[in-house]
Amino acid sequence: MIAGDTPVLVHNCGEEEVRDAIQSAYPERNVRTGGDVRRPDGTQWTDHDVYDDDFVCEVACGGGKGKVAQMEERILPSAGGRRVAIYGPNLKGSVVKGIENLGVPVFRDMDDLITWVGPKP
Repeated sequence: MIAGDTPVLVHNCGEEEVRDAIQSAYPERNVRTGGDVRRPDGTQWTDHDVYDDDFVCEVACGGGKGKVAQMEERILPSAGGRRVAIYGPNLKGSVVKGIENLGVPVFRDMDDLITWVGPKP
């Protein structure tokens, strides 16, 4: 994204749309965005883009640079036993393969992600 002549990083790309689509499909859920995960010293370790009590979904709007490491080093260890997935319609094939090798499902289609989330258990 460009603001004037200055590139601007859009960190939360698509999170609200993903949250709203899941919430609309399953109104009984309490789908949230931007859940901070803190280290014991109180500093931010990572955030959970879209989540509820039984899942965490990382959202990627670009090719996914750095997502494999982020998933392995921060998202999976901080999920607290919840299911983890990533939604990224534009993820590069190498990123998809790397994330799938971690045992994490990758969704490029919103309807497939919504089916995976399912109704609240």
